Amino acid sequence: MMSEEVKGDTESKKIIWELQYKNTPLLTLWIIILWSFRICVLCGFVWIFYIVIQKLYQSFDKGIWDIILFGIINLMFAMVTFGYLIAILRTLNTRKIYATDKELIIKRFVGKDKAFKIGSFYFCDFSHAFTLIYADNTTISKFGEEVDSAYSFLDPLRSNNIQELYTMIKPQTQEYLSLVDERVYQNFKAKHNKIQPKFDLDFDKISELRGLRNGKR
Repeated sequence: MMSEEVKGDTESKKIIWELQYKNTPLLTLWIIILWSFRICVLCGFVWIFYIVIQKLYQSFDKGIWDIILFGIINLMFAMVTFGYLIAILRTLNTRKIYATDKELIIKRFVGKDKAFKIGSFYFCDFSHAFTLIYADNTTISKFGEEVDSAYSFLDPLRSNNIQELYTMIKPQTQEYLSLVDERVYQNFKAKHNKIQPKFDLDFDKISELRGLRNGKR
C-alpha cells in the first residue's frame, strides 16, 4: 500500500495505490514484440492504402466525378491509418496512474490529467478479435459512460496490481452501483463475468442496497 503525499489544488492527498508492473525479462521482451506488431500493422495499413489507391487510379477515368470519388476514398483510407496511429500513440501518453481515498488520477505527459471518483469506474482489457490490432490495451471506464469517459493505456502482459486496488475500493464500488440507474446496473451486471481483470463484486449485496433505496423489501 502506498503512503506518499501529493499536493492537490487545495489540500494534501494520500496515495493509497499506484499502478505498478512486475519488471521481468519476459515483460521487456513482450514490449519489444508488442511494438514490433503495432509497427507492422501500421505499415500494413500504409501498404494496403498505397496498393488500393494505385489500382483505383489506374481504373478510374479522369472525369470530375471519378476525381471526387477518388478523393473521398483517399480521405477514408488516410483517416483509418491516421486514426490507428493516434490511438497507439495515446497509450504512450500515460505518465502515472494512482489512487487517493477520493479519486483515481491519471497523470498525462500531454493534455489535462483525468480523474475518476473512487467506486465509479472499472478496468477492461481489450481481448476480442476486433481490438486485436490494439494489442494489450486496458481501458478505464465510468459506469454508464463507457464511450464518453473511456481512457486507454498500454498494459503489457497484464502483469499489474489492479486487483490490489479492486480489493481496496470494493465497498465504494458496490455503494456506487447501488445508486446508478437500473439500466446502467443491469447492463454492467450482464457483462460482468466477461470483463477482465475480474472484479469480485457482491451483486446480492448491491441488489439489497438498491431495494432498500427504492423502498422495496
